[in-house]
Amino acid sequence: MLIRSGRYASHFRELLVQFDGGSNAAQAFGRVYGESLDEVTKDLKDWFGKPRTRRFTPNPLGVVGSVESHELSARETSFLLAQISLVSGQVEQAKAGYENLLRERPDDAEIHAALGEIAARLGNKGENLRQWREALRDQTRDAELCYHYALLAEEAGVGAPEVRVALERAVELAPDFDEARYKLGLLESQAGEYQLAVQQLRAMQVPAGARRFAYWIALAAALNELDEREGAKEAAREAETAAQTEDQRIEAKQIAYLAATDLKVQFVTDAAGNRQITTTRVEHGSTDFNPFIEPSDQVEKVTGELGEVLCEGGKLRGFLMRTSRGPVTVEVPDPLHVLIRNGPSEFYCGPVRGKTVGAEYAVVKKAGKTTNVLRGMTFQ
Repeated sequence: MLIRSGRYASHFRELLVQFDGGSNAAQAFGRVYGESLDEVTKDLKDWFGKPRTRRFTPNPLGVVGSVESHELSARETSFLLAQISLVSGQVEQAKAGYENLLRERPDDAEIHAALGEIAARLGNKGENLRQWREALRDQTRDAELCYHYALLAEEAGVGAPEVRVALERAVELAPDFDEARYKLGLLESQAGEYQLAVQQLRAMQVPAGARRFAYWIALAAALNELDEREGAKEAAREAETAAQTEDQRIEAKQIAYLAATDLKVQFVTDAAGNRQITTTRVEHGSTDFNPFIEPSDQVEKVTGELGEVLCEGGKLRGFLMRTSRGPVTVEVPDPLHVLIRNGPSEFYCGPVRGKTVGAEYAVVKKAGKTTNVLRGMTFQ
């Protein structure tokens, strides 16, 4: 803002600290300045209107530093008076002052920002949003304003692109603005821009307290989407450590499980005997997954020599294997639901020689009969 010189400049920040709006404005003003608002306003107008020479005055706070001094223009004077009115709680008077200034400088980001703050105090969210949008268009240098505009815009249902622009502007103006970075990271993740999300999250400091879990779980989820599994598992472990509830610990474990496994398709048979497709997860990098082995299967594995291709009516119905524990017959009710690894493209009915294979089959017991249903066969 423009308050950098004059008799009241050194006290202005103290006033901002003491005043939080409402009926205490006059008391706060009196405590800081030792004068009423009317006396201050009159004194300011008289002071700005008189010719004077530059001089240095002692720093009232006792802080050693450089002292800046310059003559204020009529516009700066009006701006200062409008600011004082706003801080002191005279909102309507401040609004009139800023609106007069806006007619002279319609593209002034500071004026739009001040009018947006006034609209917020008056409970007019729509006008607050509009004025802050104008401030952004005028390239405001206020990172906090950009961030709060993004929150307000999101609440109002404004599109994600406009919210993103505001957050990016906040981060550009204040690279250490972690709240804005975190919000931007979540926005990028929701848009499927996981690499950008990770960049924003890793650029900020890890928060403390209750927010720590949310940070790590967001990072773990984004890394998992990028297939950066080790990073995702590490972030999930951090999230589990930071968890404060059992539900949070379960969520962290789920992310870690997703990072350690792959999604696969699996065939199952329902109670009516119909085959259906479902999904399951297997250890990441696993090469021996067989989608035709059902969760309820009692699976046996055997290795031996393929002795005969069994057919019925010219169609494949099973195989006879010679194993160390004797001959084993496996049936093939549906050739399309058997996983054949390294095998021929087609089989010829009858005896076979010199073919060593491994077989996976489900032992099915039904109506007093035991059947070995082939699920997979690997040719060696």
